[in-house]
Amino acid sequence: MNMTEQDAINLIRKGYEYGWNRGDFAAAEDVLHPNFVAHDPSSPTPVVGRAAVRAVLAAVRAAFPDLRRAALDWVFNGDKIAVRWEITGTHRGAFNGLPATGRSIRVTGITLYRLEERRVAEEWVEMDMLGLLRQLGQATTDTMKPIDSYFLIKPEDLHWRPSNLMKIPNADFLERTKSEILGARLWRLPPNSANTLHKHIRAEEFYFVVEGVGRIRVGDDTLTVPKHGGVLVGPGQLRQVFNDTESDVLWLIVGAPEEVEFLPGAKAKPDMSLIYPVDPKQLPAELKGVEWPPKT
Repeated sequence: MNMTEQDAINLIRKGYEYGWNRGDFAAAEDVLHPNFVAHDPSSPTPVVGRAAVRAVLAAVRAAFPDLRRAALDWVFNGDKIAVRWEITGTHRGAFNGLPATGRSIRVTGITLYRLEERRVAEEWVEMDMLGLLRQLGQATTDTMKPIDSYFLIKPEDLHWRPSNLMKIPNADFLERTKSEILGARLWRLPPNSANTLHKHIRAEEFYFVVEGVGRIRVGDDTLTVPKHGGVLVGPGQLRQVFNDTESDVLWLIVGAPEEVEFLPGAKAKPDMSLIYPVDPKQLPAELKGVEWPPKT
């Protein structure tokens, strides 16, 4: 028995509601033909069978737990229906190797479905993947622009100020250059002090000791970094620079790429829980009994 246009769109909407919006894969499974095949440019090979679809949906919903997919328009012709759809959600888990950013996304696409035995037997997907990557801060050509020439920065150009949370004196080397790709900042830690315990969304950071003996904890490890030594730390690692020595320690910390959420004029506001998943002011065991930041 052939499906009517209303039958077809109701079937698609059922798949969207139960599979995508609710994560009820058992309820959504009978939407798909047992020999279902999906063709998606973002997948190197076709997605074949209900079990494979279940795995894909589970991964997407883990990355975007509040995901919603809706059918906006459609065209029906016999055993095929083309649907223009929209997906919204918040990036709360790893997606295609990208750690959670806390960003909201809104993506549109068109899928052509082939119907067989009153189920979806095959689909061809076209979606705005570039738009999705831009919203997640991965396609940065529109937001991060290289400088045109060069900048000479002299010591007298630096503006030193205490950091907001931990009151550590610091100076931003690249503040006046307006660099959107690279960040570089000097941090001078007095004895018995610590900077924040934090991580990053996508930026790598290189910690270089200019003066003194550096101390840094990365994950469960505590490292001692000699003068003119350095440590490169990936974005997913909790890290904290501290000073349990008797002398000031001067660090140069270089990071890239810049977190686009923190750039001047950024439209997306950062989810600070991704930067500070734990109390950022907690001190390492080496500073037990120390009071930092100092009370004003």
